[in-house]
Amino acid sequence: MIEQIAKRLKLLRNALDITAEDVAFQINYSANQIWRVEAGTCKPNIEFVAKMCKVYAVSIDLLVYGSDKEFQMLINKIYSKTA
Repeated sequence: MIEQIAKRLKLLRNALDITAEDVAFQINYSANQIWRVEAGTCKPNIEFVAKMCKVYAVSIDLLVYGSDKEFQMLINKIYSKTA
C-alpha cells in the first residue's frame, strides 16, 4: 500500500506540473521529504498524506483505496485540463 501511495503522489504532482519545492512550501515540509515519500524510502504519516491530498484536491479515499482505473481517470482528467 505504501508503494501505491508513493506512486500516486508522484503521478499527481507530475500531472499538475508542480515542483516538489512548491508542494513542500505549501505543506511546510522539505522538498527532500517529498522526494523520499514519492520514492518509497520514507513512510508518510496520516498528517502528511492529508496535507498532500489537500494540495492536490483529491480525497484520501481515492488516493489510498481507489482502483487503478479510477485513479488513472483522474490523472487523465488533470492532463486534459493542463493541455
